[in-house]
Amino acid sequence: MLGHPALLCTPCLRDVSATARRVADEYAAAMVAFFEAGIALTKASQGNAWYAKTEAARGDMRVSPETFARAWAAAKAEGGEKAVLVGMRDRLDEAAEDMRAAELRYLAAAPELEAARAALGEPVEV
Repeated sequence: MLGHPALLCTPCLRDVSATARRVADEYAAAMVAFFEAGIALTKASQGNAWYAKTEAARGDMRVSPETFARAWAAAKAEGGEKAVLVGMRDRLDEAAEDMRAAELRYLAAAPELEAARAALGEPVEV
């Protein structure tokens, strides 16, 4: 809303508590999705030598990102267990990106929600 001390949209200002809850819930849901994807991948990849090798290569600075990407795409195209693990790891990476985006929204919203509560005379929750 223009001229308001908090940089929140009008619908968000109508119910600041609901807005705060929504932002926190979205962040929590993103964290849950990330941790669930990680747990599933850990279970599926346990004891898989090929996957352990790919994880070592992922962090090896001697392996170029292009080389890794080609090998990753080839494993995905091969099908079978490798493709399943590639898909699960890709999902984990996507979940990590989603969680980071939700975290940034949460961090950006916090001071605005506090300003809105102060402007509305509502208690500022800690």
